[in-house]
Amino acid sequence: IFLGVNYWDTAIQGAMDELYLYNRAMSAQEVAALYQGNAHTTPEVNKSQLLDAMLQASRLDSSMTEDQQANLLAAMETASAVYQNPSATQQQVDDADQALREAIAAVQPIEGDLNDDGVLDVLDVMTLAQYVVGKPVDITPVDFTGDVEVDVLDVMTLAQMVNGSL
Repeated sequence: IFLGVNYWDTAIQGAMDELYLYNRAMSAQEVAALYQGNAHTTPEVNKSQLLDAMLQASRLDSSMTEDQQANLLAAMETASAVYQNPSATQQQVDDADQALREAIAAVQPIEGDLNDDGVLDVLDVMTLAQYVVGKPVDITPVDFTGDVEVDVLDVMTLAQMVNGSL
């Protein structure tokens, strides 16, 4: 058997005592454990944050766009596969956790997005203004100023949120 050489190269002059073959790339911690003589010690992989993210994703309501739903489902499937994989590395767990948290963040409601289009813009300001002047609009009004009433000050506050000055 020739390992790490071509047939025309000079083979290693020596013997191998132990040979391990893995079906995946090893993490730096695993290589260090092998080097230090702990070949049969599997590094501890912490999946608790991934589980927390999976639970958070499962509690999201269904008010999301098709793209958001597809992204969330794909991230959830990957997270579930990594979580159930007993040989998953910490890097794989961390990557799945980050991807799932990004998908969750993308579907979280945006404060002030009154028309539920996923964007905080002038249309939300106009929608709140219509509510304040008594026009029938289908929204849940938000008291941005905290003064226990939805009025023109809330419209102004939302406008400042939209233009980035607040």
